[in-house]
Amino acid sequence: MAKGNTIIKDMTQTKFAPSFPDQPGGLRNTTTMTIQTNHASKIVNGRPSGEDSHSIVGLLEFGHRMKQIWFSAEANDPYADWFLLQIEEEIQKVKKDIAEKQQQLKGLIAGMEGFNINMAESNQPIQIELSFKTPYGYIGAYLVHDFDVLIRMIFTARHIGLLDNTAARSLILGAGTGIRRLFKLALRWKFTGVSRDDLKADNLNAQRAFEEFGACPEDILSKKKRAKVSPKIRKRQVLAASNDDSLNNPAEVTESDDETAVAAVG
Repeated sequence: MAKGNTIIKDMTQTKFAPSFPDQPGGLRNTTTMTIQTNHASKIVNGRPSGEDSHSIVGLLEFGHRMKQIWFSAEANDPYADWFLLQIEEEIQKVKKDIAEKQQQLKGLIAGMEGFNINMAESNQPIQIELSFKTPYGYIGAYLVHDFDVLIRMIFTARHIGLLDNTAARSLILGAGTGIRRLFKLALRWKFTGVSRDDLKADNLNAQRAFEEFGACPEDILSKKKRAKVSPKIRKRQVLAASNDDSLNNPAEVTESDDETAVAAVG
């Protein structure tokens, strides 16, 4: 009998059927984002600090930092939960601000009776492959895409004389500052390895975390208040400082009986 085959017997004949693994392999996801403006492209990549300029945290660095916070929250770190909540609240503010600016420009352009105005488009848009370990990298990408659309609307309105340079610059600066402020917020996180159990025991881990972040709010400690998009808290596990560059690897989609809470932000 050939190895790897299973004999199936019935009353009339013997058949050979191929054997199969007990379960399918892990799920993989690929996502690409189309960017049409230089302003949005710069926010994706960020900028290192130089002699005459400060660094700007880009989408890719934001996604990497959010992976560290996410895994710490999964390991019962209340400060990580607190950071997720703060970042989620900031996401809502940025999302609302961009939406309001888009609505303002839509009304301005739609008010031009007798004209069919098409939004400016790049003659050579770029495709960016996204591969993040947590939902927050993708949520950040959605904001960058919304910003990209807003920039196109601003340039269109300025080109046809509906916005002057000062008004256009103000809209761009306001929206861009909001996204950069959000991405920079993730940099305030520092891995301490603390857990809720450590805080109850008031051990060295707890004291180190307190010195770094101050007192954690009680509703966060008790888990009464968590971000809508947050991981399921699992048993204590050893976490590395997450120095690996996961953005270069295909995104792994977790399939588990314990569903991660990933309610859409909106």
